[in-house]
Amino acid sequence: MGTHGRNWNPSRQSSGLVRLALLASGWLLAVVGWAGVFLPILPGVPFLLLATACFARSSPRAERWLLENRFIGPTLVRWRQTGTVDPRTKVFALGCVVLTFALAVWRTQSWLVRAIWAVGGLALTLWLSRYLRTEPSLEHAAAAREQDAASAPGLGPFRGQRSDQVR
Repeated sequence: MGTHGRNWNPSRQSSGLVRLALLASGWLLAVVGWAGVFLPILPGVPFLLLATACFARSSPRAERWLLENRFIGPTLVRWRQTGTVDPRTKVFALGCVVLTFALAVWRTQSWLVRAIWAVGGLALTLWLSRYLRTEPSLEHAAAAREQDAASAPGLGPFRGQRSDQVR
């Protein structure tokens, strides 16, 4: 379960040595995550998600800095709220993975190393395709719900039940 699970309590602060370890881990993860934003071979978002979780228990200021960042903040907030990423983010991630592994296979001389790169890239691509959950953009989902509500006037929240039958 991710940081959005039912036991997630960001307001719970750790203290003492645990807080210091979480703070140091958070900064290390944040540095690696930001490097991953610019280096296609290194996934940045998972490290930034972990950094956000560490900061939630050790430094509200650092957590706020990540969540309010104009580049990565919306992705982190969306993951925390829904456990999903925007479809465009998933397509971009898949494109970076395919491009990076294709370049690695192309630039490698050894057939064995090429096979390892190819299998690793294929496995990562399949895993991202299958398990990285997406949801339409939140604005699009809200507009679709409004359109559904407008196209079926008088229906309550339960199928086949009129709004005057809802208590």
